[in-house]
Amino acid sequence: IFHLANAAMLPLVGQKLAAIYGPEYATMLTSSAIVGAQFIMAPVSRLVGAKTDSWGRRPLLLLGFAALPIRGILLSTSNNMYFLLGVQLLDGMGVGVLDTLLPLIVRDVVGG
Repeated sequence: IFHLANAAMLPLVGQKLAAIYGPEYATMLTSSAIVGAQFIMAPVSRLVGAKTDSWGRRPLLLLGFAALPIRGILLSTSNNMYFLLGVQLLDGMGVGVLDTLLPLIVRDVVGG
């Protein structure tokens, strides 16, 4: 469910940026949003993988799930390009946490 809701936000950000700054910047700004999120996702995944046993899975899982609605609310509050691209970094945080925890939680549930 997270990924279905998360996937819809990037095109909306791209449309908003294109409407504000013009279609000539749409590709560059959308690409910046994707790359920025990926730069955050990699270290977050590494941190979550290293700390999941000491911090626990539940708080990290709640943090990952919280990133999506916070991101949605913040994206609707501003038209500033830098703010919108900065808020997109929450995408990297949420995906980094959830994609790292999912296999661990499945392993816990299945008992393997």
